[in-house]
Amino acid sequence: MEYRSEWQSLYEALVEELAVLSRSKKPHLEMVSQAAEVCFLKMEALKATIREYPFVDSCEEIYFFREVKPQFHSSLIYYDKVHLFESERPQGKTSTVEQYISSHEEDIYRFYRQHIEFYRYFRAGFSHLDERYFTRKGSNYPFFGYRQIDTDRGFTTDKDYIVSRILANDRLSQYYEAVRTNQKSPELLAKPGDDLNSLMRWTHTKAAFVEWVYGIKSVGAINNGRTSLQQLFMHLESFFGIEVGNFSRIMQDILARKKSFTAFHEECIESLNEFRDRIEEK
Repeated sequence: MEYRSEWQSLYEALVEELAVLSRSKKPHLEMVSQAAEVCFLKMEALKATIREYPFVDSCEEIYFFREVKPQFHSSLIYYDKVHLFESERPQGKTSTVEQYISSHEEDIYRFYRQHIEFYRYFRAGFSHLDERYFTRKGSNYPFFGYRQIDTDRGFTTDKDYIVSRILANDRLSQYYEAVRTNQKSPELLAKPGDDLNSLMRWTHTKAAFVEWVYGIKSVGAINNGRTSLQQLFMHLESFFGIEVGNFSRIMQDILARKKSFTAFHEECIESLNEFRDRIEEK
């Protein structure tokens, strides 16, 4: 858990440094170049955290390479590609710029077609092949080279680069569309990706969190129930910045309550009913 906190702190530092950079008055191309360098340095710092760190189990390793590393890597790819796009963007007629934008969008589409099966796996939230795709022992395929950081087998799995490219391509598509609409360079996004991580914090009790996650699992609210409890806790603990420890032991204590073992859900129902009543009174 200590390392997960360190990964989160690195991400928050990345967000802050990019935010400061986006508020500067530097020329757009210079700003993009510096943003890429910030991302690269944070990637190196992230790499250092696992150099001597034995993951607790394969679930933690999968979490790192499926969720954590792509947060950083996708931003590095994004800014590198924006820098290339802006460095070579032609000036002049709208039709010329449109053709240039379309060529970059075609690159995204070609990547999609090349990896369509994994796209479907990733977008659907499947996890049954994660041990092969996101652990270093499961890597049997040639590595993609993106800067030298991807040639280190201790920091690379079969698919973490593909996830990073998928996330970067989502942002690049928005960037290209903004250029097409405005015919000028859009503002840099301060955050590496709002969909990748949340700085929100769980402020209720740990017992309430455990009860809530078990409730989500029991109704199949995430990935149609295919995601294991351990994976759910790892992802949601990271998302909300909470460390619950042995969640199964906490759940045993919840089940042993003399009154209700669904106290948090009942509290939610009561508060929601009160909210409805206030709306109806207006």
